[in-house]
Formats: sequence, structure tokens, C-alpha cells
Amino acid sequence: MEHTEEKFENYFHFLSTRKNWDISKTKDARVHSNGYPQMYAVCIMKNNEASNDFLVALIKKFFHKSTSQAVKIAMEINKEGRALCEVYTRDAAETKVMHVLEFAQGQQQEIKCIMQKSESNAVKKP
Repeated sequence: MEHTEEKFENYFHFLSTRKNWDISKTKDARVHSNGYPQMYAVCIMKNNEASNDFLVALIKKFFHKSTSQAVKIAMEINKEGRALCEVYTRDAAETKVMHVLEFAQGQQQEIKCIMQKSESNAVKKP
């Protein structure tokens, strides 16, 4: 363990002593200007062939919503054509979209699940 910590200390010392090293050029685009991760909304868009029962089950399973919350989201999908299910960091949102689409395809249901940058742009401080 000490050997690993020593490696990190040496590496950071090396980085801090480099000339013309601009840390702003290494900033990850996934981090908002306030230092919190950029957040992404995961939305479901309905194809007319997807049943309401399927949408409710999917929302409960993947977004951990109660039955009443899932029904409300499913109704919004039917009325508006899409609904926000949850907000995640980029990696989590990508994974969630992939899992939802794989599940729907396995159930032979046609839905569209997308992610987009959240309007809030970042996690709020607790």
C-alpha cells in the first residue's frame, strides 16, 4: 500500500513541476463549471405499439419508481409522447439507456429511450 501511495505522490510531484502545464486543458468535459458532474436526463418516448402495462413495469424495474409514480410517468408518455424518468451522471445515463433498450427489445416492445443534458446542468449541493 505504501508503495502505491509513493507512486502517486511522485506522479503528482512530476506533474506539478512540468513547465507550461496548463491544468485547464485537462479538465474533463463531463464536469460542470461548479465542479459537480454534468447530469443527463433519461427520457422514454413511446411508440404506439408499446402497452401501458409494459411501460409501468419497465419504469418500476429500471427507475425504481413506485406503482403510482410509474403510472404517472406512463400517462405523461401517452399524453406528451415522452417523459423524464430520472437524472444521472453521463456514464450512468448511458448504461441505463442501454439496459432499457435491451430489455424492451427482449420483450419485443418498441420504445425509444434517450439521454440528454439536464437543464439543471449539475448536482446540487446537499
